[in-house]
Parts: sequence; structure tokens; C-alpha cells
Amino acid sequence: MCAFPGQPAIIETDCLEATLDLNNPRWDLLPYAAIMADIRVILQSKPELQICFAPRTCNMVAHRLASLAFDDNDSHVWRDHPPECILDVLALDCNSSEVLINKDHSSTKKKKNQPIE
Repeated sequence: MCAFPGQPAIIETDCLEATLDLNNPRWDLLPYAAIMADIRVILQSKPELQICFAPRTCNMVAHRLASLAFDDNDSHVWRDHPPECILDVLALDCNSSEVLINKDHSSTKKKKNQPIE
């Protein structure tokens, strides 16, 4: 699951509804409760994982790469240098902020790459 087992990891999603539903005490009544159950089992077995909401504007690199993968049937690997198609949004992503949705449904805004307390 994690590249470094036992190390903290953040999974970001731009779907606020999914983030809130994971912390919803009535999640088992949702139409997609089976999927939520699977995700909750993983999260409970891996306390180092955290799911947070990050608006698409905070993660333009991932959005751009996902769009590229959707439109392109070829495989690509970038080792030393980022691909040209993300250079314009790379610096923006490194300086953006994200919103963490806490278990009590409160939110915390922080700069990306800032440690979570």
C-alpha cells in the first residue's frame, strides 16, 4: 500500500463528498456503502494513511497527468526530469495549499508539504 510501510502518507482527492462520507457516522446507509466499507477497512489497518480533500486547483499536476493518461494510450516513465506537459503547473502545485477534513468534520487549511500536526 505504501512505498515506505509504517510511514505517514496522505491520499488526496478532489471529491469533497467522498472525503466527508468516509467520516460520516451513517456511512453504512450510503448507496455505495460496500465501497466505503472496503476503504474504511484499509484505513483502519493502516493508521499512517490519511485521506484529505484537496481542490483540483491545488493539484493541477495530478489533474494534467490524469488527462494525459486518459487521452494517450502509450506508457510513459519520467525519471530525472518532469514531462514538458506539466512544467507550467508544477511550481503552482508546490506552492498551493490543501484542505484537510478531520474526523470531526472540521477542516484545516495548510500549505502543501507542511507537516500535519
